[in-house]
Amino acid sequence: MLASSLHPFLSVAIQTMEKSIFFEEVRAVTNPKPKSVKKNRNQVEEHLHKYALKHGFKLLGLILGRPKKEQKTAPEGAQEPKGEIMEKVPMTRGGYANLNIELKSLKDIERPAVIKAISEAREHGDLSENAEYHAAREKQSFIEGRIKTLESLIGRADVIDPSKMDGTTVRFGATVKLADETTGEEKTYQIVGEAEADIDGGKLNMQSPLARALIGKEEGDGVEVAAPGGMRGYEITQVRYI
Repeated sequence: MLASSLHPFLSVAIQTMEKSIFFEEVRAVTNPKPKSVKKNRNQVEEHLHKYALKHGFKLLGLILGRPKKEQKTAPEGAQEPKGEIMEKVPMTRGGYANLNIELKSLKDIERPAVIKAISEAREHGDLSENAEYHAAREKQSFIEGRIKTLESLIGRADVIDPSKMDGTTVRFGATVKLADETTGEEKTYQIVGEAEADIDGGKLNMQSPLARALIGKEEGDGVEVAAPGGMRGYEITQVRYI
């Protein structure tokens, strides 16, 4: 019998199949020669599996199981991929220090104060009409959100010390004096990261149109920038790293 020369599990399967009209098709792929047993066993396994699924032999399907898919392995010495790399945030030394000061103030002063305010507002009774309570909760939400933002920025900060840089080419951290070519009015800006930008304080966001126009230029160069009232021209009169 064919079943006696094959895997034990296949023996059970074939004994079941012998009484079916499909057995002759299974027998057709076998070869009685001993050297071909291993090769033919694989052929029979595949044949039986197809018929088990097609004709409802669930028991055979469970016995034979589905062929295992080859698992892909990383090349030898390759490291497993890690989490997404966090993007660094360029920041001047002064900006980094200011963010840390703000974070400390929020944690040590603002957070405890708003928690106390919420506790006191609860004592006033019905919270649904308690304006003080809702105002305190909104402030708490803002504080906690700002703390998370600051912690993220500080953790990803790429701190650059402009005082250790030199030259007359405008780069990140440079303090640039500009003269308006139309009015002659002079303004001074330091090119900084987005997290520390403050146009009123003379901190110019490196992603702003003016900063992009300035970066790479030298003292004495002129730049033109689109403004709400039209194109404005500026001359770079001084570049410092302080």
